[in-house]
Amino acid sequence: MLWPPPEHPQPGEQLSTHHPIRSGMRLTDTVGKWFEAQVMVALAALFGLLVLGTVSYRLIEGWTWIDSFYFSVCTLTTVGYGDLSPTSEFSRLFTAVYALSGVAIALTSFGILGRTYLLGREAQLLGLARAERGK
Repeated sequence: MLWPPPEHPQPGEQLSTHHPIRSGMRLTDTVGKWFEAQVMVALAALFGLLVLGTVSYRLIEGWTWIDSFYFSVCTLTTVGYGDLSPTSEFSRLFTAVYALSGVAIALTSFGILGRTYLLGREAQLLGLARAERGK
């Protein structure tokens, strides 16, 4: 069984050195790498959504790159100024799917980024408070 790893090695078995806790790595290092990975995935998801929307609108609608990017950002942020709108049935269908899935992914990504920032800020403030108490 790969996960969860056994608490104690079987007779004749050595402790796994690839497991972060057992290899001597501190828990804060493991948590830090986890949050770092989440931030990278969130940023990649946002970037991927913007590229997908921009390229798709450029090809489907024939808009300029700037207009396509602008409409993608407006759609993902739910601003919707109304100055650009899809003209064909296919582009309206694409926009509906793009908006429904893209807004959900974008909001999740923004939530991950915000949570990571707040947790880092909280850790920083708690560290300062501990340093003040230690004086």
